[in-house]
Amino acid sequence: MEDKIKIAEGISLALAFFICSILLYLNPTFLGNEFITSLIGVVLGFIGIVGFLLEISKVFKESLKSAILDVGVAFFLGIIVVLLHYFFSNSFVNWVIIFLLLLLELIS
Repeated sequence: MEDKIKIAEGISLALAFFICSILLYLNPTFLGNEFITSLIGVVLGFIGIVGFLLEISKVFKESLKSAILDVGVAFFLGIIVVLLHYFFSNSFVNWVIIFLLLLLELIS
């Protein structure tokens, strides 16, 4: 049971990194500078893809029942962040959003 929880947490973490990368890719001036935004987006995307592939390789040994809820929560938080960015878009809010997303990734 402990292994299933760790796999679900790993998939959620990888998905969070990937969502952050997509958010930065869709808005290249998100952090105020296109180069910095692209660089951080590429790093987050790489971490997300590698983490997701590592966790998927573990899934074939385990079932995905508990992972569905965690992936759903990660998707919901991603939608909230996109909506926050859409309605309150400025550099300060964007830095706060990135900081909160990274903090959530570290906590989970």
